[in-house]
Amino acid sequence: MVPNCQMVRYHRTMKRFEVGDRIGGGADNDVYQDPHHPDRVIAVRKEGKEDSKERERKIKARFYLKRILHALFPENIPDAYRATSNPQATWRPKVPLDPLHRAIQKTDAFESGGEPVPPEIQAASDEAVRKIENDPKYKELIRKLENLGVEIDTTAGNFTYNEKGDAIVYVDDIHLEDADWQTENSRGYDEQKLGAAIEKIEDESARAEARNYFERLKALT
Repeated sequence: MVPNCQMVRYHRTMKRFEVGDRIGGGADNDVYQDPHHPDRVIAVRKEGKEDSKERERKIKARFYLKRILHALFPENIPDAYRATSNPQATWRPKVPLDPLHRAIQKTDAFESGGEPVPPEIQAASDEAVRKIENDPKYKELIRKLENLGVEIDTTAGNFTYNEKGDAIVYVDDIHLEDADWQTENSRGYDEQKLGAAIEKIEDESARAEARNYFERLKALT
């Protein structure tokens, strides 16, 4: 458990739940420590992102798709525990960030503050990006997802390596038809290919759970 003093000092109330210290974020989300689970984080959609029935539908659909993809790629796609639409938030595992990811983050910190990036920090970031984008594991994960009709944001800063360094982990949102780019599949996945992949899950209970999520996903998309 997070110590009480840390919870009292850092928590803030968000309509329906509490969050702890802000530990990161990007263009769309602010990421906070879950004050009740040290191994989890809460990604909260930034202010100005509208709450609507349409947005609620997309949040639910993205949640089910991510749970399916976690069942298919447990080492590469972190699970999602919960999602809410007002405020827009998801509960996720707290993924340790490797040195390459942290090197890229350093440039983001300078840029978001409107400051010039020191040359040595920029050079380390550029080298980290090259290593990730040239890694066969990075390319293979993207290829496997594309084969299912799933398109992700392939920016190198959205990836990190697991603690053993033998698997690449995607830490950004899974996008549907509301991606910032034109997706090839209007639903954000290929129904036939994703369904076939689910049937190949070896663990019977995991396969049954993925089938259930798939039915909910199809009903929402």
